[in-house]
Amino acid sequence: MKNWILDNCFTKNNKIISWATNKKWFINKNYIKEYDIIINNTNFLPIDVTFIERVYCILNDITEQPKCKCCDNLVSFRGTIKNGYNIYCSSKCSSKDIDIIQNNVIKNKQTCLIKYGVDNGSKTIEARTKISKALTGKKHNKISEDTLSKYHNIHLENKIPITTLSKQLGYSASNLHQLLNRRGYKTKVFTGSYPEQLLIDYFNTCKINIIIHDREL
Repeated sequence: MKNWILDNCFTKNNKIISWATNKKWFINKNYIKEYDIIINNTNFLPIDVTFIERVYCILNDITEQPKCKCCDNLVSFRGTIKNGYNIYCSSKCSSKDIDIIQNNVIKNKQTCLIKYGVDNGSKTIEARTKISKALTGKKHNKISEDTLSKYHNIHLENKIPITTLSKQLGYSASNLHQLLNRRGYKTKVFTGSYPEQLLIDYFNTCKINIIIHDREL
């Protein structure tokens, strides 16, 4: 069947005849028997796939629906004989492929060697100078256990976000989160901003009933 398709459905330039992907063309040419053979030989494909996908499978000896190289999900057909099927079901899977990762590493090293003379941009004199300047004098203030415990209690009791406390302590929010977690303190994420919480507390102190988090109002 492969040879018949190449002899009758392709031009001299090895391009598929556009009409040869239409059932009417097979009927007009009295090739209905061959059309049925192509359908039967690719019955592993869903009924609604394009005829050109069936032709591609026969030409490439494909006997089952192609699957992703990294997982068992089915891959999409790219619509032409030249492009065929995708290798991966998603960009997430392609980013996990070890071969691609290794190729990218090699390409990056080659690019760096051409541009900077080293295999990594961070190894250049300019980069090392910038890094050393950035790190000079940047040391986190040490926090005692008592201070950390005190601020943790404030965080929970007054519902003050870590982002607000971190500014008072001279830490970044992410570093303060890590420090609290390492010392065994659990942090919470509160709904609403800190200024909003202050307003709510103020109204509660004044014994004024309020409704919050109601989008219908």
